[in-house]
Amino acid sequence: MINNRNMKLVLGLLALLLSIPSIAQDNWELKRDKNEVKVYTKKKEGFSLKAYKGVTYTNFSPKQCSEILWDFENHHKWSYAVEKTKVLESTTNEKITHFFIDAPWPVNDRDIVIKATKVSSSDSKVIYKMSAIKNYLPDQSGYIRLNVSETTWTFEREGNKTKITYSGYSEAGGSIPDWLANSSVVDAPHETLMKFKDQLTR
Repeated sequence: MINNRNMKLVLGLLALLLSIPSIAQDNWELKRDKNEVKVYTKKKEGFSLKAYKGVTYTNFSPKQCSEILWDFENHHKWSYAVEKTKVLESTTNEKITHFFIDAPWPVNDRDIVIKATKVSSSDSKVIYKMSAIKNYLPDQSGYIRLNVSETTWTFEREGNKTKITYSGYSEAGGSIPDWLANSSVVDAPHETLMKFKDQLTR
């Protein structure tokens, strides 16, 4: 017969064992810490590319950060490898934009249609979700369409600074060299956040 003390121990052990998978899923590995931008990656089940998360801080407010992010016509000025963009639909809290991506040799250029949604907004915290849309446009000549991409942007006030978190995952849209895939998962969020912060000062 199990007494109360042993029962508590058993229940505690079960709770610990059940929590291990969820803890492991959150185990981000720091891959780069440079120029006040940290980039983490982790494996994502079912995807060949790792998920990524970039974190940095700025003196600008969440509202000011949002103004730069929501200006999709100018994403080519700071978003990694984006050659040009075209806004297809726009409302107060939602935009659909066609991105053209200048991929490095020997990879073919990519394009993607993104639906961006403002999911939460206050003076101290703003959250945006961005997802690829399949079959919104016909395939473009000279580009390989990316159909899988999920990203989140969060601007959150912490003291006298705003924490910027940019995270997500995607598929490459065809075969690319392993060395390029591995480096781009780190390079993309790092360069994007550095240029994003620079754009804030302009």
